[in-house]
Amino acid sequence: MDSHSSEWMTGRPGVLAGDTVEVRTRYQTGQWAHGYEIVDIVPGGYRVCRRGSRELLPEVFEPDDVRLDGDQQR
Repeated sequence: MDSHSSEWMTGRPGVLAGDTVEVRTRYQTGQWAHGYEIVDIVPGGYRVCRRGSRELLPEVFEPDDVRLDGDQQR
């Protein structure tokens, strides 16, 4: 399934596979961490990897916990 056809599952149109994003931290309320990339859009959210190491994070991030990186705002 490509990212364009699966946008409806996430509730956040405009965020696509390959986009550079920030993710909401789980340790510091209200803080965002940069340096991540959308790998895939899946039911319920996004699969994300670290941009530097390409390490895939194990959890699926909900749409409210992902936003376009400040340098990539559309």
